[in-house]
Formats: sequence, C-alpha cells, structure tokens
Amino acid sequence: MTLCTHEHSAAGEPHRHRLLTDGEYLGRVPAARTGCGYSLSIVTHARSGDLPSHAHDRAFICRLLTGGYVSRTRDSEMEFSPGEAAFHPEWFEHSDAILSPKAAFFGIQLDLERIADGPVTRGMSALSALPSLDQRHAIDRLACAFLASDDELVIDSLLYETVAAAFPDRARATDSPGWVPGVADRLTEESHSVLSLVELAAEAGVHATTLTRHFRNAMGCSIGEFRQRVRAHKALCRLLDGRDAISSICLDEGYSDQAHLTREFGKLFGLPPGRFRDIAARHDIANRH
Repeated sequence: MTLCTHEHSAAGEPHRHRLLTDGEYLGRVPAARTGCGYSLSIVTHARSGDLPSHAHDRAFICRLLTGGYVSRTRDSEMEFSPGEAAFHPEWFEHSDAILSPKAAFFGIQLDLERIADGPVTRGMSALSALPSLDQRHAIDRLACAFLASDDELVIDSLLYETVAAAFPDRARATDSPGWVPGVADRLTEESHSVLSLVELAAEAGVHATTLTRHFRNAMGCSIGEFRQRVRAHKALCRLLDGRDAISSICLDEGYSDQAHLTREFGKLFGLPPGRFRDIAARHDIANRH
C-alpha cells in the first residue's frame, strides 16, 4: 500500500461530486446483501480507468479482492494491492482509478450510529488504511460468509466482529512492547517456514513466556493462530488470483498437504478452498487463467 500527499489544486475551489446512497457503487454489483445498519456488496470493474469524484452517504470499508486501484483526495492518494483494505467516513469526497481490468472489491457500508458503541473513528484520517492482520482476517471471514452462507446470525455476528477489528481499542496497541511488531513481521514474512518459539523469543530478547503473553495481549491471538491466519490470508489472495493450482498454493505457503490447507482454511473461513474459488468465480471475482 502506497500513500502520497500533494497540495490542493486551488484553495477553496469547489468540487462537484456524485453522492452514492447505501449499496450504490460506480461499478457492476453481482452480489449484495442488506442488514440492519449495513450493506455488503461485491463490486467489479471490467476495464481500467478513472472513476468520477464521488462520496458515500454511509461510512465505507473497502477490501480489494483482485486487480489494483488508487483512491485520491484533494490532499493525498493511496494505492492498493489485493488483500489490502481502507476506511472512508460518510460524505467523504474522493475519486478512484482502476489500475487493471477485472478489478473486484468487497464493500461494507455502515451506519455507525446504529452499529458502533461510541465515536469509534476518532483520531482516524479521512482515508485510513486497515493494515493489521486482525482487520484483514475479520473482513475476509465476513466476505466468505457473505458469499457462501444465508445464515443471518452468522453474517451479522461477523459484521460486528469486523467493526470491532476495524476500530480497535487503541490503548491495547499503545501499551504493547516495541518488539511485538518485529515478531509479527517475521511471522508474516516467513509464514511458510519452520520457526521455533525459542528462536523468536531470543530474537526479541525476552523469555518465551513473556513473548507469548505480550503477543496475545497486543495481537488478540496466539503466535500459532497468528501464523495460521497469515498463511490462510495469503492462500485466499492466491485463490482469487487464479493462476496457481491449489496443490501449488499448499506447497508454497507451508502446508504439509492439501488436507492441511483445507482443514485450516475451513476452520478460519467456514468453507474449503476449492469451494471458495468456485463461488468467487461464479460471482466474477476470481481470475480464470
């Protein structure tokens, strides 16, 4: 994800933009669902190009599934790759550039006054990346349930978990030791490798017990669960990309065999990888090569 800033084109210059109401997007919507205080949508773009300036009348979380795009404001722009996500507040004017054909997004529009328990967006900028694994994992679980399930309770509960992850208690991250991000980065970069707890603790300069306690407090899961989520997220992105066989994904991402991938992917996302790829292809959001 790349963030750039730039000067205003003209101070005080008025901008005309289109206001999109709940569930409305500048693209094709092959799948949509509306709940109490939210709407979920898959949005696809067959061609690359610039989209006109617009705003949404609800707060908006966008997760890029395939392709690439840039979101621009009068002050900055942010480029996204598959798997990355961002938050826009309601009435936030921006324009997008679709960088590659067959780009696809998962959109979550939120009535935060009904869903959130307080001013959850305080301190967030108008265009905020949602970079943590906890945030991406929650969004991906919700996307899988949206595509594969009709169970309202399942979808509603995952929606609220996504809101909780997107707008976390900032005190938890502030109070965590400075070495926690380094451990998380190594687990992310080497999720396919064999790593030992003793090795990670030595690298952080702490006892293994201290490592596991502070890591869970900071990240919301154990070290083993964190690596499982990283591998599953990478596998999900590659399933959407469509260029690799499932057997190749297993080998590259550190799974012992296809049954291992199926077991962990199903545990985290609620359906096996083959079914996920088939459902995504039916909704025109998985590339077919």
